[in-house]
Amino acid sequence: MGCLRYGLLFFGLSCCVLIGPAKAQSNPVKDCQSADVDSLQNSDVVSTVKICTEALASSGNSPSTIADLLLARGVAFRNAGALDLSLEDLNKSVELAPQSSSHLRMRAWTLREMGKLPDALRDYDRVLKMGREPQGCCRAATY
Repeated sequence: MGCLRYGLLFFGLSCCVLIGPAKAQSNPVKDCQSADVDSLQNSDVVSTVKICTEALASSGNSPSTIADLLLARGVAFRNAGALDLSLEDLNKSVELAPQSSSHLRMRAWTLREMGKLPDALRDYDRVLKMGREPQGCCRAATY
């Protein structure tokens, strides 16, 4: 059996992941995050959104897993230019994981892309106060 190869760009990290033969049980968050969400190619975005949407529809997901799936789908929507859909998912993600600096940072990025600078700055400030995300310094780039 061959290996599956996925490009990964998530939380600003880029790498290539080689995964062995497909297993009967998959991890929906890992599957969703493993899609190449940085590419603006429609098929990549559709694939990411589809995987995340299917995983969100399944029962038994913890709030943390749901937050991560919404985060990944929100990033995919943003990369496709669907900023309203991105913000919708990222708002829900932050509601489920309010202490996650990564979730706040991704929402701030979308807000910045939408031109909602005061809202983006508020999220970036929260990220900086948490002190856990070096990329919180993106606040300066918002001006």
